[in-house]
Amino acid sequence: MLAGRTILLALALCTLAAPTRAQCSAPSGYYATVNTTSASALRRTLHARIENHARVSWTGTWAVLERADQDPGDSRRILDVYRNASYTKVGKGNSNYDREHTWPKSLGFPRSGGTNYPESDCHGLFLSSISYNGARGNKMLRTLSRTAKEWTTVGGGSGVYPGKSNWATGTGVSGGWEVWSGRRGDVARAVLYFDVRYDGSRNRGGAAEPDLIVTNEVSRIIASQSSTNLSVAYMGLLDVLLEWHRLDPPDARECRRNDAVYAAQGNRNPFIDHPEWVARLWGGGKVRDARHAWINEFHYDNSGTDQNEMVEIAGPVGLDLSGWRVIAYNGNGGRFYDTLALAGTITATTGCIGTVAFPLPNLQNGPSDAIALVDPDDRVIQFLSYEGTMTAVDGVAKGLRSKDVGVSESSSTPVGHSLQLGGSGMIGVNFTWNAPAANTRGSRNAKQTFVGGCGQAEIFGCGDNPSGSILLVSGLPSIGSTFTLGFHNPIGTQAPVASTLLAAGVNTPPAFPCGVALPGFGMRSASIPGAFLLHPTVIIAGGPSWYGTPAALLLPIPNDANLIGSLFYLQGALLTPGATNGIKIGLTEAMRLRVGR
Repeated sequence: MLAGRTILLALALCTLAAPTRAQCSAPSGYYATVNTTSASALRRTLHARIENHARVSWTGTWAVLERADQDPGDSRRILDVYRNASYTKVGKGNSNYDREHTWPKSLGFPRSGGTNYPESDCHGLFLSSISYNGARGNKMLRTLSRTAKEWTTVGGGSGVYPGKSNWATGTGVSGGWEVWSGRRGDVARAVLYFDVRYDGSRNRGGAAEPDLIVTNEVSRIIASQSSTNLSVAYMGLLDVLLEWHRLDPPDARECRRNDAVYAAQGNRNPFIDHPEWVARLWGGGKVRDARHAWINEFHYDNSGTDQNEMVEIAGPVGLDLSGWRVIAYNGNGGRFYDTLALAGTITATTGCIGTVAFPLPNLQNGPSDAIALVDPDDRVIQFLSYEGTMTAVDGVAKGLRSKDVGVSESSSTPVGHSLQLGGSGMIGVNFTWNAPAANTRGSRNAKQTFVGGCGQAEIFGCGDNPSGSILLVSGLPSIGSTFTLGFHNPIGTQAPVASTLLAAGVNTPPAFPCGVALPGFGMRSASIPGAFLLHPTVIIAGGPSWYGTPAALLLPIPNDANLIGSLFYLQGALLTPGATNGIKIGLTEAMRLRVGR
């Protein structure tokens, strides 16, 4: 069986020059004139393909949008973009929903009129709950934090950032709006479409159009707010849009929306049909650190009034803690009661491992209280409790059983003491918890030795392959150690049991950190592309079966100092035999490893 599977992937490598098939079904030949040989050629020919669409009148947008945003479960209703609420179709202005400009019209085209094409461009308009539309206003699109105001979605729960909620902070264009996880990619692609569609040229009626540009420069965005139409205007934040595009790829609903708007305007949003073109234009192949942090020390109780409650995080030097969180859970009832957003980068304490301490003044005194360490992709890395165990009933740890650290503090614990890990190693599982001792916040613990941990692991890809499809489950690529990879279909569209393959090479991918899209190698259907992200010269090996959770593959590294500094590129594939269209192959993202001591 392994030989057969190897041949299948080898055949895929032979098709590297094959044209990309779109995820959605664009009309045959629609993109025939698009030139993808360079970013500039792609932008120029894409604009030429989607410009001069048939303008829908402002009144006419109601009918188009009610088709585009129709509730998949009931053709008599619409499903709004922010609240995720279903409303009965009205066909005109009403008290439930209205029309949301994803690129706010106050940023470049505020004056209505028959020549104002972006105002009524339905690719950028979505039906939205009136109150949520007002909450967004003309705020720029940002990644926020738990301190922002939460705007929940229907059925999405509340109280955990980011959860399935929208988040808002500030007022006006200088504020921020974070779209909920189920529609953030839709909004991002709508805004990116405006950047290519509107380049300052003239429309089919001869009237000048604005040059709309996505950017990370906040000052340019704020300066774009105007009561008159501008020749150039800015919107963003670009990096946020690229990340949302990666995390929330196009789905069937967005494809249907593209078809509905195309039927009315005669042009399509190309980034729904070809999500890989986003990376070609803006370089959205972000390289992400795959390494893990861990809870290294914490304090919650002492004699007298509790003082300086805190949690200390340890991990590899250089690990960016932005997006990481510590969530505190109450043992009485199992609900979370506080969220601490981490920030900063881990710097060296000893060798290649460092520690950072964070105040957590509301940390409760037990029994059976817990703290969860959560990474930027909402994965619970640790769920530790003290003075007993608990099962979380809400938040990101819902359904998980905590692990008791086995030691505790009390009302007789001296002020200035804490619970700390001790032992020798490079990752959290190498250490054990010790009884209270004088705290070492921000430093290596008294009974702790950091050894090695200099290996690096980064995940890369440009959006064709789903985020979370390859994971560093445990360990680090350091000589004399073993690390564990996980291959996963995070959106669950392949049936267990799927076989897995590992492709490995030592050569830099030709388009790093992007790759070449292969038709029929995606994870969402047999027809969409996945991206092969490695150099064509690779070694193929069989891996474990996938049963719906990450399939773990242990990889040992010899204790050979000559390997230090070596680079390896890895990518997985999941294969489902017996699929309708032959064997369905889903390509994961890729990982770049640098071996350390």
